Amino acid sequence: MKETSEILHNVEIALTLTREDAVEQLLVQVKTVTLADCIDKFNWQDFPSHLYSTDSLINRIYFGGEFCERLLPDKKTLLRVLSLVKKNRLDFSLITPIVSDQALVRLEQLFSILPANSEVIVNDWGVLRLLRKSYSKLTPVIGRQLCKMIKDPRLPSAQWLKLYPHGVQSGPFHKLLAKFEIERLEMDVPPFAESQDFNSPEHELSVHQPFGFSLKGRMCKIGALQLDEPRKFGPGHGCNKECLQYSSNISRGCSTEKTPSNPQLSSQNKTEDLKAFQQGNTMFYRHSPAMTKTLAQALSQDKVNRIIFEGDWHEDYRTH
Repeated sequence: MKETSEILHNVEIALTLTREDAVEQLLVQVKTVTLADCIDKFNWQDFPSHLYSTDSLINRIYFGGEFCERLLPDKKTLLRVLSLVKKNRLDFSLITPIVSDQALVRLEQLFSILPANSEVIVNDWGVLRLLRKSYSKLTPVIGRQLCKMIKDPRLPSAQWLKLYPHGVQSGPFHKLLAKFEIERLEMDVPPFAESQDFNSPEHELSVHQPFGFSLKGRMCKIGALQLDEPRKFGPGHGCNKECLQYSSNISRGCSTEKTPSNPQLSSQNKTEDLKAFQQGNTMFYRHSPAMTKTLAQALSQDKVNRIIFEGDWHEDYRTH
């Protein structure tokens, strides 16, 4: 593997932000944004500084809502963010989620004000069709929700991953992307990741760090807490964007225990789940040290040419 200072030398470094105030917090106060600035501003815990130089510069800002259309910005907010990004001479990507017909209309308003060649991170096939049909000046990138793979943080072994090879290894998936003239796609680091998981000769590859998403749905647990019993924990309720302030840890305890038939169960045989948490309508897992090291290896081997650090939408933000 390359030396720490060299791993990100030829890699584009992107930062995902969901809140306008987080963009201001970073770009107004800091002229040249580094990973060290992000660690400080957004309370990143356990950053693997032994693998990545914290002096590395941020090249690109991701902004929007990746998992919920209610987190998409309005036009005025997007214009303010675009102004800050331009002032700091950074590239820009608008993140978009799976959307309803109503949200698709809102997206068209946002697409109309994006500068030419701006990226749009697409997690909905209808959004991709709209971009290719009506907004040829914009560059679509396939988001990680469309790059399917098994990512359950409770997986006991790598054997389970072989049941369903993920999208980067799927020939038909790449043929579909070729029809839409897609050049780049995004993926998560799967549990028990190996270097070959990042082989994608047909497309440029972006990978998220240090969280992967396991699953998402229509129900927002935190947003439903204030509802009365008949309406609690169902879809379609109002939204006060509670996910911008709160997250919930998820655990199931030890997955194996001593039993009369197996009194000397070795700790080596116990399966430890990945750390998981729920933010809004989505469950995430934190990369294990082994997964983090494997991603760094893929970066050093030039299999991945963009790394996306999760900025302000995670379980550690605002805890200090």
